[in-house]
Amino acid sequence: MQTNNDLQGAYVRYFADDAADSAARSLQFLRVIESTIDALRADTNKYDSMARIGQELAERLRNHPIQRPIDTEGAIEGALESGVAAMSSIMERLKKGREAAAADADLFPEDGVVDAYDGLIEALRRSHDVLCDVLWALTEHDIDQSEPSPDVYKTVDDLFTALKI
Repeated sequence: MQTNNDLQGAYVRYFADDAADSAARSLQFLRVIESTIDALRADTNKYDSMARIGQELAERLRNHPIQRPIDTEGAIEGALESGVAAMSSIMERLKKGREAAAADADLFPEDGVVDAYDGLIEALRRSHDVLCDVLWALTEHDIDQSEPSPDVYKTVDDLFTALKI
């Protein structure tokens, strides 16, 4: 038969084990928060760098043009358009992730997850806008550096066919 001392000892052990398990889960949760923030910040840095490089590129295209068209086949334009579309898609997924983080009762504002999402979404928006600007600058550059067509088009359809529209 168990004595009162034995029961108290069992309860204390149970309480201590439960507290240790809770602490371990809490540490694990904090590690997940930290790794999430680290990943979001790494992506933020990547998109900030892309925006800086893109701004520089657009400025060079406008202010120091190469004396010939750059994208005669349209491959760069296609890649830029794909990048713009991909960034839009990523932004929508990130907004859903941000909403989920904001609604998560286990996360507190001071954890920084929502702020990290906000920073990444803003960096991605800037990078998206700069990519659009590079596309515009490239298109303007190539039009300015192209030889004028000696052809005279009789109809709008003939012009569109020549422009591959």
